[in-house]
Amino acid sequence: MLAFLLRRLALVVPTFLGITLIAFSLIHVIPGDPVQVMAGERRLDPVFYAETLARLGLDRPLWEQYLNYLWKALHLDLVGPVGVPGVLQLLVQRGQRLGFLLRGGGVVVLLGLLGSRTVLRGLAHPAG
Repeated sequence: MLAFLLRRLALVVPTFLGITLIAFSLIHVIPGDPVQVMAGERRLDPVFYAETLARLGLDRPLWEQYLNYLWKALHLDLVGPVGVPGVLQLLVQRGQRLGFLLRGGGVVVLLGLLGSRTVLRGLAHPAG
């Protein structure tokens, strides 16, 4: 059982990297300039445009942007471009719901572990 859990935990890292790479790629494949999209129809001052690109980190190479994205994802600090609070800040602000969220997440994880154990036991010892 311990070996099974260790194998499952070892799969977390490549899964996390794959999901974040796909999400990051999709964000950058979308056509349009993010700063111009935020501004809408308004004409932007070139200085403000450059400052906003630098503030959002969009003036850096893609690999550096991805590493920054990973770092923020690991720390639940995914802040929106206009100063929207990060995920962790929202959870703390809504503290009453946090307990419910953690209990619900715990139940889902427990059911997943029990279900996978039952499936593996059924595969190892088929009935009939």
